[in-house]
Amino acid sequence: MNNTKSNILLRVYLSFVIFIVLGIIILLQISKIQFKEGKYWRSLSDSISLKYMDVEAIRGNIYSADRKLMVTSIPIYEVHIDFKTLCWEDQAYFDQHIDSFSFLMSQLFKDRSEREYRLELTKARRSKSRYFALKRNINFNELKKLSGFPFFREGKYKGGFIVEQRTKRIQPFNLLAKRTIGFKRPDLRGVGIEGAFDKELAGKSGKRLMQRISGGNWIPADFDNALDPEDGKDIVTTIDIDIQDITENALLNALIQHQAQNGCAVVMEVQTGHILAIANLKKDDKGNYSEEYNYAVGASTEPGSTFKLVSALIMLEDGVVSPNDVINTKNGEVKFFDRVMKDSKPGGYGEITFRQAFEVSSNVAISSLVYQNYGHRPRYFLDKIEKLGITKPLNIEIPGEGKPVFKKPGQAGWSGTTLPWMSVGYELQMTPLQILTLYNGIANNGIMIKPIIVKEIWKVNKLEKSFKTEILNDKLCSQKTLQTLNGFLTGVVEHGTASNIRSSSYKIAGKTGTALVATRGGYETERIYQASFVGFFPAENPKYSCIVVITNPASGQIYGSSVAAPVFRQIADAIFVGEYKKYLTTGYDYKPDYQSIGIVSKGYIDDILQLSSIFGLTMKGHTISGDFVRVEKGSGQLLVYDASNDNRLVPDVTGMCLSDAIYLLENKGLNVNFTGTGKVISQSLAPGTAFQKGYKITLRLGS
Repeated sequence: MNNTKSNILLRVYLSFVIFIVLGIIILLQISKIQFKEGKYWRSLSDSISLKYMDVEAIRGNIYSADRKLMVTSIPIYEVHIDFKTLCWEDQAYFDQHIDSFSFLMSQLFKDRSEREYRLELTKARRSKSRYFALKRNINFNELKKLSGFPFFREGKYKGGFIVEQRTKRIQPFNLLAKRTIGFKRPDLRGVGIEGAFDKELAGKSGKRLMQRISGGNWIPADFDNALDPEDGKDIVTTIDIDIQDITENALLNALIQHQAQNGCAVVMEVQTGHILAIANLKKDDKGNYSEEYNYAVGASTEPGSTFKLVSALIMLEDGVVSPNDVINTKNGEVKFFDRVMKDSKPGGYGEITFRQAFEVSSNVAISSLVYQNYGHRPRYFLDKIEKLGITKPLNIEIPGEGKPVFKKPGQAGWSGTTLPWMSVGYELQMTPLQILTLYNGIANNGIMIKPIIVKEIWKVNKLEKSFKTEILNDKLCSQKTLQTLNGFLTGVVEHGTASNIRSSSYKIAGKTGTALVATRGGYETERIYQASFVGFFPAENPKYSCIVVITNPASGQIYGSSVAAPVFRQIADAIFVGEYKKYLTTGYDYKPDYQSIGIVSKGYIDDILQLSSIFGLTMKGHTISGDFVRVEKGSGQLLVYDASNDNRLVPDVTGMCLSDAIYLLENKGLNVNFTGTGKVISQSLAPGTAFQKGYKITLRLGS
């Protein structure tokens, strides 16, 4: 019995000693962690719950040539609530202010009732969330009002007011030059100007200390940045918004009219190479047109007859043919080995001069002359092409340029028929912009220059870099050849294939092109045509060059003269009307063609008076009581009617340009939204109906 008791006591004492030893060890370990290793563990804890994160810099703006904003970044805000702050945890404060807070939220955003806000916030408060998402994508004015609400006016630490700023990229002019402006893709190469100048536009990110809370969310540990971001630089393009709008509308109308697959148009300033407009439109599965691909820059295709300028230039420079030399086109067909070259005119043109052959775009005449003079020395002809500087990419600022493709003797694909077909624009590939660059060189007194789409980079208000005109070839040909080619190109419009766009007001020089597009099945499988016109105006003193290319028209018309040339004429006419002051100051004798002048049906009276004075048009007016008038074309005069109405009624703005419509509507207290480009063709609030200030009205624009 005693032995048993002794054994039990021994075990108890032993256990007691062990617990004491363990306790001492634990205390020593705690002391070690607390005092010796404390700094390390605290640092590790902080590194897990606190870290510096990037603060996005505000991306730079993109401007048109006259400093109109084409792309900008606007701040948008997200507001979160930390319910574990003083005001939200204080029951008395909560009960006193939750109703007014919910009411103000309902009044500001109008998306939920006061009761719905109160129930949602009460439920979220019980969860003690430290990062409750209250509102996303609000603007600065909404944020400013929100900061004065109960709870939030106490600030971050008392009122749990957490604000995060982000930026949203917008284009004030909607889809104008969308593909050329481009976009930035995360972790991928960007598109257009946004992609090419991403480094300049992006700026440098800043740093902010962020804290991780329950749920794995990160919130700002402080309002101040550890390192402020450096905003991006601004890009000034060469784009003229008005000419861009003109060009896109003219192209769009033609694509719709001819039910075409896609098309592009580019307008360039002759002496500087500045691209004033670049439009690219493609039809989607629903039959709508939008900018999805930059055909002008990226689509390298067989140009067709617009390339005949190169053949004519080389032969004239070499002196192997003269403008008045006569060529027999026979019955409109000529055979080269196993292939037959044909003219578009059945039966051919018979005997015509070289000048006439160019003007009517005779395939038989041009290919026969080239083969006759260079068939035995094709490499010489290719060397001449190369010396022009058109066999290499232009290396313009925006990415994605298509490479020109020229076969050479001895290479794969070269055959006895390559040279004659190349002479009329087949078995080679060039982009529309590359073709335009050559024609612009002819317009620019034989000096071929590189197209420019970006002219300046600015940092805040300081010019950091400007892009100057770069010469690619300072002499395409002799002055004699240049004068002859100018005559040829003018003749195309005066009495050749493009006589349908001849103007009595000014002369156009250019060349039509119609090419059968090769597909995987060759030329004959699908019969897809590409219609084009490229040239410059006014021919006597060129200011602008332009190219229009339309692919796969399905309306029954396929030729460049009937599909593409009218678009060129429409663009040229509109530029002349819109840029009349420039022509007056240069002394150019401009006599407006009254029938070709585009007049808006409604507009500001002072603008109408100024236009009529400039163009010498007479006006027949009726009683005018307001600033806006309705205009109709009469017989050699403009008929003007009052377009003002009762301030209490919605005005009729159909037919107005957008700026006039917005001015009139917003002065009456209406909030204006719009879609499309061009003039106003419809409005959501019917004219003559009563309204209250603040009502929203949507305008649909078109041609």
